[in-house]
Amino acid sequence: MNSIKFLRITIWKSEINFIERFYLFEKITYFHHVKIWMFTLFLLLGSCTLNADQEVSLNNALTSYINSRNNGAVMSYVAYTHPKVVSHYKNEGDSAFQSRFDVSNEYTRPFFQDGLIRTTQKNNNTIHVKYQFKKIEDYDYDMHVSEAAVIAISEDEGQNWFFTDEDDYFNTTIFKNNERLISKE
Repeated sequence: MNSIKFLRITIWKSEINFIERFYLFEKITYFHHVKIWMFTLFLLLGSCTLNADQEVSLNNALTSYINSRNNGAVMSYVAYTHPKVVSHYKNEGDSAFQSRFDVSNEYTRPFFQDGLIRTTQKNNNTIHVKYQFKKIEDYDYDMHVSEAAVIAISEDEGQNWFFTDEDDYFNTTIFKNNERLISKE
């Protein structure tokens, strides 16, 4: 009687082992196909990312740009703004230039924080990166928080970066349609 019980348990265990082995084989085969698709997906997504040197350069320039904007350093703010934007407002006249770039009054300038990368596009040597920031404005003890997009632009493989607001980026008198790599959402 004990031998019959032992035989049944052995057969049952071997059937389970066979089923477990088959199931494990199926999982490995499935995972193998998933790995191929995941690798392809990462390859496609990875083609639009920045290398380490480009990220360091962008981070340093972005930090300087946001700090100059938040701290009211007008000369630095203008220096990090894209030359086409600066030229456009210069051509509009002194009052337009001053109203666009005057961040010297700490009570009227917005404060930017918590920037997140939303999109990165590359075409030859040109790279455009869209950041989404929290824009905090203080109006007579009333704080208003909104979202603001800042576009980082490099035309030399990410060595030097300039910045523009989303409104100026999509202004066709400043940037032509064929010069923009990021589309409007």
